[in-house]
Amino acid sequence: MKKTETPSFLRMIKNFAIESVDFIREGAPVCSEEQYKERITLCVECPEFKPATKSCGLCGCHMPVKAKWKTASCPATPPKWDALVFNPKEMEIAKLKNEKEKEEYMTVNATMLSSLKSVGKRGKK
Repeated sequence: MKKTETPSFLRMIKNFAIESVDFIREGAPVCSEEQYKERITLCVECPEFKPATKSCGLCGCHMPVKAKWKTASCPATPPKWDALVFNPKEMEIAKLKNEKEKEEYMTVNATMLSSLKSVGKRGKK
């Protein structure tokens, strides 16, 4: 496999954004320690791996982070490792986590809005 040119900074940001959206949408699932070690070993052995920055020469991602995300996959063709499939229990946990985070977000925003309204009313007096 021949080495490729590292992606541009904008391309790396785009790649990271896409990976992040998938990761967050699925409830931020991370690999087991065993899965992570297997993935990172494959990355380090790959000719596209950049040891100085611990990044992938194909996508530009920082591999110690990307390899932990279950939703991530290797950008090589064919990939050295794929996104991990969630079992039904993991899917349910991810859904519950997302619902709880949305609920907490709405509660915090409602509290902030209420506080801002009360400050506004005091300022008008």
